[in-house]
Amino acid sequence: MQVTIEELNATRRKLAVEVPVDAVTAEIDRAFGRVQRQAKLKGFRPGHAPRAVLERFFGDQVRTDVLSHLIEHSYSDAVKQTGLRPVGPPEIVPETIEAGKPLRYSATIDVLPKIEIADSSGLPAKRPGRVVSEDDVDRAVDHLRESLAELRPIEGRDEAQEGDFVAIDYVASVGGKPLPNGKRENRLVELGKGAVPAEIERALIGAKVGQQNDVEVEFPKEHGDHAVAGKTVRFELALRGIREKILPRADDELAKEHGECSTLEDLRGKLRERLKESFGREADEQVREQLIEELVTRNAFEVPKSLVERQVDSFIEDLLARMGEQRVELERDSQRLEKLRDDYRPRAERQVRAVLALDALATQNGIEVAEGDVDSRISDLVARAGEQVARLREAYRDPAARAELRGRMARERALEQVVASARIEDIEVAGNVVAPTAEKG
Repeated sequence: MQVTIEELNATRRKLAVEVPVDAVTAEIDRAFGRVQRQAKLKGFRPGHAPRAVLERFFGDQVRTDVLSHLIEHSYSDAVKQTGLRPVGPPEIVPETIEAGKPLRYSATIDVLPKIEIADSSGLPAKRPGRVVSEDDVDRAVDHLRESLAELRPIEGRDEAQEGDFVAIDYVASVGGKPLPNGKRENRLVELGKGAVPAEIERALIGAKVGQQNDVEVEFPKEHGDHAVAGKTVRFELALRGIREKILPRADDELAKEHGECSTLEDLRGKLRERLKESFGREADEQVREQLIEELVTRNAFEVPKSLVERQVDSFIEDLLARMGEQRVELERDSQRLEKLRDDYRPRAERQVRAVLALDALATQNGIEVAEGDVDSRISDLVARAGEQVARLREAYRDPAARAELRGRMARERALEQVVASARIEDIEVAGNVVAPTAEKG
């Protein structure tokens, strides 16, 4: 078998493959032999139909099958022969296949670029230092109280007001036709928070328990739900109940029952330390992101398109997994999916560049991850897996999964080296950071 390589760019190679005529003829003969044994043709005993007759009835299908078989088997041999390591599926362009002639086809593949990382020591980064304020602690206490709030039916009032939580039933329709998944019962809505369209909130505020209202809502063309975008939707509403949110008081009892502290002041101190740790972790992550960006910026290289598209696929799949019942609708909307792919592509390319740069740095620095280290990381992951322990253990029995984890660990170690040698400037910043949940313990 003859194979020649054409370098299209830093990440693309075109293989010209020629399968010898003897191999082509032998495979065609074998294929017709199988057809002859199995074919049932009028006027011929099984296994005795002449080759010319078989050619007339089955020739095109035989040649198609032989072409596919020869390409499938010869491509892997061609890749081994060249020593290339494709990072995506090939783009095959075959010629016609004929007995007595060699088979020629081209296979265009993506390969990893050759990346030489320049000196990665002393890269600059700014580490944001956020001082924990009393307002931060107040927000953390409020967050804890909100997480422990109770919703109780309101007594002595049957008319909904702004700030109430109301239980509603509704049926949504467009042009008299019910929307898929447009019926809900006992949906809980906090009035005044914009959780539902303004028209629905206006109809609910002042309504009484048991009251029914019909409301029309005009949805904008750019609305995320394609089923209602640019349409007028009619909602048949029914108010079923009114509740109020009761927050626990911020006092020593709150500290004792839910913060495992003896006083409110002790609880505030505990939350202050958690906030400090949270701000520190966020600052460290920002430093890492800056250093990766600096590393990639200083070391330009081409990125295989197939890796970018694979990362886009991963982003899309993650999105679909979170969409629940709306997943099927999005999968049917090809234009919206393509728009999402376009939106994700720059982010995907940045991520692929970061991975390739850190992989190259790990190789240059001779970073290796021992099997024992991989086992220890898997044990740590399993210990935190909860109900997913069995699934996780099974997943990491796959050599490919272990290889992916080993690569991730090598990149982490490469980045640790970059961080250790970086020129990091501490700066003071102000801003709101989401308060962590005050967990027990």
